[in-house]
Amino acid sequence: MLIGRVPERERLHRLLAEALTGMAGAIVVRGEAGIGKTALLEDVALAAGPAQVVWVRGLEAEQEIPFVGLLAACTPFLDVIDALPAWQADAIRGALALGPQTAPGPLAVGAGTLSLLGAAAAERPLLLLVDDAQWLDAASIEALLFSARRLDADAIAIVFAARDGEPTFAADGLEEVQLSGLAVGDAHELMRSASAACAPSVAHQLIEVTAGNPLALLDWLPENPGDGR
Repeated sequence: MLIGRVPERERLHRLLAEALTGMAGAIVVRGEAGIGKTALLEDVALAAGPAQVVWVRGLEAEQEIPFVGLLAACTPFLDVIDALPAWQADAIRGALALGPQTAPGPLAVGAGTLSLLGAAAAERPLLLLVDDAQWLDAASIEALLFSARRLDADAIAIVFAARDGEPTFAADGLEEVQLSGLAVGDAHELMRSASAACAPSVAHQLIEVTAGNPLALLDWLPENPGDGR
């Protein structure tokens, strides 16, 4: 269960609710490592209801492979490629190595991605979750952001989660949600939920030292009562 993050959860749930009524949108969630970006994405995924949920996860080891992220985003919808205009379908097939090895331009791939997501959402609303977006390959970032900026009357919600720092995930034009540390009360609740007993003074020091970072809090919790590490 996700603890705290009420405003952020409400914003993402509203994005999803709007998508279910045909009002597409996209949001970028930012924050330092361990701050709870993935947990927030998992929370909205659990609320997806009738929507199909597709996860894309950027991997540092694969960020130099063109279109590897786009492949993950589009694979569930390959059966609707034939519904796209021929030039867009050819661009997607070429980018994803599903057809003749051409070098499609970024406009063709972006337009094809947008059309493919729209065709998929016409059959069933779509929630696309892109985690660790800072590690996506550049070609996939370009195509997905091209689509996210041009969503219109489609049943699509896209949420990107990106870590602060380098490499930078630049997403100009999209709404952003910045995550900071948990509020003190929420941090105490997180520690209690972890079933780790520690003195109030120790708990206070941990919250202060970690600045409320959930992962850091859990990593530094004493393993047993009286352990003040």
